Amino acid sequence: MASVDRDAQSPDGTTSGDNWTILQSDMEASTNEASPDKCLMQRTMLMSPTKDQYIKLRSSSDEGLPYSAKIRYGSTYWKLHGEQRLVTIGSDYVAQVSVEPSAELNSVSDFQQAKKILLGLVITEKVHEDKLRRKISDLASSIQKKLAEHGDECGQCSKSGQLFEIRRLAEKHCYDVGFDFCKEMCSNKSMFCKSLKVDIVMYSAMQNCLKDRSIFLRDDKWAIGLDKEKQMLEDFFKAVMEKHRNLLLGSCSPLMENELKKMDADRFLLLTMADVKEIFCWDRVHP
Repeated sequence: MASVDRDAQSPDGTTSGDNWTILQSDMEASTNEASPDKCLMQRTMLMSPTKDQYIKLRSSSDEGLPYSAKIRYGSTYWKLHGEQRLVTIGSDYVAQVSVEPSAELNSVSDFQQAKKILLGLVITEKVHEDKLRRKISDLASSIQKKLAEHGDECGQCSKSGQLFEIRRLAEKHCYDVGFDFCKEMCSNKSMFCKSLKVDIVMYSAMQNCLKDRSIFLRDDKWAIGLDKEKQMLEDFFKAVMEKHRNLLLGSCSPLMENELKKMDADRFLLLTMADVKEIFCWDRVHP
């Protein structure tokens, strides 16, 4: 078998040995660049398989956070702006954050694992913009206003029946205004206030969006806010029922008052002032 002379000179003046050295160097560089085993510390950037997401290790001499990132969230992107110390989600959410350097994150080579670690490191210090929460708050105010109007008018018209149905459904679903509540409410023919139904359905949908976002951000504060809103809704119905009950009791005879006091508080929502007067007149005609 003939031997290969690596020192043979080529027409351009390089030897076979030189070419072999260059080839080896290029192969090593290519292998190092594409190696999936290289961690964030070694590569300084991890990318998703689709190349549209990344986590970057910033230079220790740069001001700001130790990392910057772009991570897909739904139809938009969650971005960590290292220099500005900000997190943004589209144009709807902007928050000042802090992130400490992590040896665990720096040693990871898998993007999905790195993403999970990074999201757990982000601490929200101040929210500058949150359009989703603002929309939820506006809808909650609109719902409360419409329910209050129903409460003010329920002594004079059949709107008390709507309040009774809304409260019945809310109590059935433990005051959780979710998908099941909305589905049952929309099919309920006793509730004919379309604008109230629309507000409640939109409120429920946005609460689900907030829940998904909070799980993504590993933020459990949304649950605390939801509990407060449940309690607020429950307290509202208690106040409306008590007000309506006192209004009706103040319009009837002492004898009828004693009988009405035996009724469950929520049952008063099925009565109007006209009902009480009719019963009162019947009571006087038929002692």
